Amino acid sequence: MLNKEYKKYIPYTIIWNLSQIGVNFIVYVTKIRSGIRI
Repeated sequence: MLNKEYKKYIPYTIIWNLSQIGVNFIVYVTKIRSGIRI
């Protein structure tokens, strides 16, 4: 029963991590394009 619940939440965590990486990447690219160096 716990295993089924765990498997159900794995896709959500993967999508969440990918979306966070995507947001960080977009912010990084926009900073470079606007001439701001990190």
